[in-house]
Amino acid sequence: MKTYIIIILCFFNSSACNISKNDKPKSGYDVNKLEGRWELEYIISPTTPFEKLYVTNKPFIEFNVTNKKISGINSCNHFGGELVIQDSSIDLSGPIAVTEMYCPDQAEGEMFFNNVLSKVNSWKVTDSLLFFMSRDSILMRFVKKPKA
Repeated sequence: MKTYIIIILCFFNSSACNISKNDKPKSGYDVNKLEGRWELEYIISPTTPFEKLYVTNKPFIEFNVTNKKISGINSCNHFGGELVIQDSSIDLSGPIAVTEMYCPDQAEGEMFFNNVLSKVNSWKVTDSLLFFMSRDSILMRFVKKPKA
């Protein structure tokens, strides 16, 4: 009998059960958490250690959520383009503009970063970490950097 009374209360007074006609399901992926600069601290690599790939400059990516833009440095060259994101899906495959400076000591890391970045199709943010993934496998991990 108690179950029926609760259901009837919910039917006649939706606020009693925290139900609203305007409530929408929340995805759990707050795009605004991406805003700002993120520095690479891990990239999946079967052969070369992270420290050897990025001796001089660590890659970073910066998100401008309001303007739906991304920019950054892949260890040598600057890149930038449109932010294409929906819930947990992200598309970083292009079109992205990239400068063409020659950095022989950073070539391996740069090529590797670009290659792995093109495979990313999902993301998640926890605390001050950003994870780029392909399906459920973590490909890259970034740490949030304070505004300069």
